Amino acid sequence: MRSQAQDYNKFSNRILRNFVKKCDLFVDVGARDGYYSLLAAKAKKDIRIIAVEPIAENFKVLNKNVIHNNIGTARAKCINSAVSSSSGKIKLYKSKASDNSSVLPPPNAATLEQLEVRSVSLDDLLKNEQYKSLFIKTDTEGNEMEVLKGLSATLKKCDAVTILLEMNPKLFKLAGTSCEEVTEYLAAKGFSVYGIDDRESKYYPLNVADNLYKLETEHPFFNALCVKKEKSLSVAFFSHSAILAGAERSLADLVEDLCNDSVLCSVLLPSDGPLKDVLLDKGAAVYVLPEYIHWWADGNSSFNEKTQKLQLAQSMMATVTGAMPILQRLRPDIIYTQTIVAPWGALCAEILSIPHVLSVCEYGELDLHFKFYFGFRESIKALYDSSKAVFSITKSVKNVVFKGISDKDNKIEVVYRSVRLVLDNDLDITPQNYDYKNRSEIKIAIFGTIYEGKGQEDIVRAGIELMKRGLKIKVYIIGHSVPHYLAFIKDFISVSAYKENFIIKDFVNDPIKHMKEMDIVVSCSRSEALGRTLFEAILLDKPIVYSDSGGPKEIFTNKKHGLAYKCADEHSLVEKLLFVMDHPDKTRQRVQAAKEYVLKNFNPGNYSGKIESRLKQIKGTKIETSHSVQALFSVDFLADALQGEFERRDAEIAERERQIASLNQAVVERDGQITQITSSNSWKMTLPLREARRWSTNPMSQTKRYWREATKLAKSFYMRLFLI
Repeated sequence: MRSQAQDYNKFSNRILRNFVKKCDLFVDVGARDGYYSLLAAKAKKDIRIIAVEPIAENFKVLNKNVIHNNIGTARAKCINSAVSSSSGKIKLYKSKASDNSSVLPPPNAATLEQLEVRSVSLDDLLKNEQYKSLFIKTDTEGNEMEVLKGLSATLKKCDAVTILLEMNPKLFKLAGTSCEEVTEYLAAKGFSVYGIDDRESKYYPLNVADNLYKLETEHPFFNALCVKKEKSLSVAFFSHSAILAGAERSLADLVEDLCNDSVLCSVLLPSDGPLKDVLLDKGAAVYVLPEYIHWWADGNSSFNEKTQKLQLAQSMMATVTGAMPILQRLRPDIIYTQTIVAPWGALCAEILSIPHVLSVCEYGELDLHFKFYFGFRESIKALYDSSKAVFSITKSVKNVVFKGISDKDNKIEVVYRSVRLVLDNDLDITPQNYDYKNRSEIKIAIFGTIYEGKGQEDIVRAGIELMKRGLKIKVYIIGHSVPHYLAFIKDFISVSAYKENFIIKDFVNDPIKHMKEMDIVVSCSRSEALGRTLFEAILLDKPIVYSDSGGPKEIFTNKKHGLAYKCADEHSLVEKLLFVMDHPDKTRQRVQAAKEYVLKNFNPGNYSGKIESRLKQIKGTKIETSHSVQALFSVDFLADALQGEFERRDAEIAERERQIASLNQAVVERDGQITQITSSNSWKMTLPLREARRWSTNPMSQTKRYWREATKLAKSFYMRLFLI
């Protein structure tokens, strides 16, 4: 822990920060200067702290730091003592580096003196303390086993104990123990033990022998997090992208809440991106897989079956072979797929017999016009069958996506998202002025992907109409774009007399910064699953106008929380925008009512709280044999997809061989001509002819044999994979 203690961004510190939020007492064994005590105090304002440090110089600094940070003696208790298996006296070796002092002679530092100090067991230390949940951090330079032996009575008294300890293989050996023995001792006491790789910001369960071996051999020391088995929960999420659009930001919200509630979260991303750093900051482990495609095609793109089939097969191979080693090391309790657009989490869960959970946050066909390779209904049925639970973003999405599925097992649960304004939860909201009459400019904004389904043309037409009426309007259109629809929007704007009043911006990672500057936020979606930007606008005290369809129609009450206009009717939108601007008092009332409604109903308790409760119910449940997603990606499908590619390559080879044969014939004819003209110098050959000779002897048959052999190997490999 020595090096980590100097950096607040280390992974161990983030995990500690998350776990102490659920505890009411923090015990810092080997506190030294009190770094971890201060970290715990900052993470939870009312947590009580007992900091124990045997070295006088360190103890003096510890007291100063506690006083300097205004923690107070009523909240923090500092004790000048060592901690071991029993109370009494103990000998310490004091080294030049005071943070290396230990009951063992330090192997890498000279001993200055040997001290006899007071020793106390954790059982004796805590026997008169009142607490319901306890976090113990211990760093005693190899004496961890003795510290743990003095904790038996406490473990019987309290079932909510979490431990963060240092594993130091060399010092453990000097103490006559080992990382393996310490791990087994903790497991026997009812703990799940996870080794933390601070270099890579990862964690791994130490009941997997390879994980312990790798951490021992790759690190001189490492931290281990010990969580009671009945309370531990490890979840591996599959995200469909690494950007920060609505679905990804909802995932970040969920992971943050779960991490804060002592859930170990790992997220597998298909590429690097801004989502990665956000998740790491929350205390999640992040893995970047080879970039994979999804099992759908955009409705606006050509859907070439052979090409799509090959891409799908290649994506499956890359993802599964990339994800499987990670998941085998992680051994998560649950695999969680973020959206319906990628089946790889479900596929890996089936192969590994791990419970799978599906999150559904889009209609798929209705809103995004996706065309699934195996068919929409077949794909959804396979995901449903492979899942222990399904979380739908709204009732509307549930009814549309799972139409025709009886759900006799009650897998599907509607869980509305909670929405927070910014990822660091730190935003100053200034009072809004809803009197628009004397404004020099009124800013109206729409956020989201610029394509037909989001209906940006409604606000463009409405904006032009308002401008024609003399209103000083500026319309902001912000988001990724589908090229042909963006061109349509731009062309429509350019032929009007108001093109300077429209601002189009590409996708932004932080829409809140832009939304703060707006006066009204609209959503024109034809079939919006939820409408996250409407929630964000409400929390920023902005009035909202939305089309009367999809999720917003289900969630918000017209005229109470916002104004709903007739979908795809710009005249209705104009009418609602004018009503917002002409009736400031009613607008203020709606904004206030909407904010109270959102805060009451769309909060972490109703979102992540419900999900976490269901995940804990699923943990450890029996896995029925389900190969529904595997059945789609059958060996025959893969072999056929690969064979199509091999046939294409064979056709290329055949054409190349034909060209070579033609070139050979040309070379023979040219050789004859040269022999006739310069018989005395027939050994000379021009460079182009030498190159032609080289091509003529190219063993193309070897290439063909290679591809045929590759087909056999691919079939054999994936047959073994899917018959696990």
